[in-house]
Amino acid sequence: MNHSIYETTSYERYRLNFEETMVSYELPQKIYERFFLGESFMKHPIFAYRLGVGSTKFLLTGGVHGRESINSFALLSILKYYASHFTCYKDWFFSHTLYILPMLNPDGYFISLSDPTWKNNGRDVDLNRNFPCKLWKKKWHTDAPLSEPESNILVNFFNQVRPDYYFDIHSRGKGIYYYRNTMPDSYNKAQEEVAKKLATCMEYTLFPPSEEVKEGDSGGNTVQYFAETYQKPAFTIETVPDEVDFPIPLSYLPEVFSDLLDFLFLF
Repeated sequence: MNHSIYETTSYERYRLNFEETMVSYELPQKIYERFFLGESFMKHPIFAYRLGVGSTKFLLTGGVHGRESINSFALLSILKYYASHFTCYKDWFFSHTLYILPMLNPDGYFISLSDPTWKNNGRDVDLNRNFPCKLWKKKWHTDAPLSEPESNILVNFFNQVRPDYYFDIHSRGKGIYYYRNTMPDSYNKAQEEVAKKLATCMEYTLFPPSEEVKEGDSGGNTVQYFAETYQKPAFTIETVPDEVDFPIPLSYLPEVFSDLLDFLFLF
């Protein structure tokens, strides 16, 4: 397979245009930063971005599943919007810092262009079941947590930036997973209070605790790992209506953009 074809994909062109545009904005010194985090299994680069210099830190990730690239486009669009309207948001960004890792799984995105239901990485591993959590279960004899370069990249980035809040953006359902059943009641009560505010702001639903890990499923997702490791708030946000089929049309981008644009300013 000619992996260099990835360089001509819509997302990669969009990302490069985003980076060129961000450089053109006259942002205050040290407000914006680009990170090269490493390479995927198929040797595609993985990037993250920072906007802000404040002490309260947020991390948003997208594209953990290949078929959900709508969120990767939306996260870059939102970051560009904040930068282009920086004077409107400057007070927030001087007291808060936003990190965005828009596409953790570029291999999965690349494969999904010809197989629209593909969500795993280039080695056919579901990254959202690859983190060492209390609920993690071995699914085949060679299975192991953190077996994938992409999972290790995210863990390393967690350790590097130490966010106070983590949001993993997925699709579908227009809802929020907030309950972590390996965490104490005090943690989940605080999670629920934040999730209710998010749901009101975004007009999303809250998924019940019973749906955090469904029957027959295995643990090991990003938010479980973050919650257990750092004892800090972690939420999965599912965008676009549940009835939307894969591939999710880019016509949903304005809706996802609008849904995600303002929720951070609740904090």
